[in-house]
Amino acid sequence: MGCGGATMVFFLVIGLVLQAKAGGGDDVVHKWCKITPNYDLCTSIIKADPRTQLKQSPNGMCVILRDRAVVEVIAADTMVSRYLNNKTKAGFNKYGVECLQECAGFYGDAIYDLDISDFTIINQTTYTPLAVQVGSAYDGPKTCEECFTERPGTTPSPLTSQNHNIQNISQIILSILYLLGN
Repeated sequence: MGCGGATMVFFLVIGLVLQAKAGGGDDVVHKWCKITPNYDLCTSIIKADPRTQLKQSPNGMCVILRDRAVVEVIAADTMVSRYLNNKTKAGFNKYGVECLQECAGFYGDAIYDLDISDFTIINQTTYTPLAVQVGSAYDGPKTCEECFTERPGTTPSPLTSQNHNIQNISQIILSILYLLGN
């Protein structure tokens, strides 16, 4: 191949790379979000994230989703802190205060587990530890909600919306992990 042929191949490769970057991310996002339990939430979180390079693979999408889950958990934990730091405990009875304290523990665990989750390589070897870490972010908010419903005379959970958001995002990540790990 002469110099002109090599130049043509170079520009062809550059064109394909640019084309893949322009439209490839959306295809990947739609493909993988379709297999999750919440397509709309999955696509909205990923599309809103400015890190284009992470939208090119399911591993990168897991990073985006994990980061959003961490933001949601921190927001819920901040709400709990405000309630617990309020002199009157914001009208919560003894059981409600205990539930808030338990929720704070669950959120702390979830933040830690999500922070150490490394989605660089997802395969059969890394699937189980990642699923356990992300599962913490799913189970903690669920248990937090159950605390408010199982104890007699407890005020309703003020964290229901946040807990559902965290669980939904965690479910999306777990769906992607499951397919990549098998």
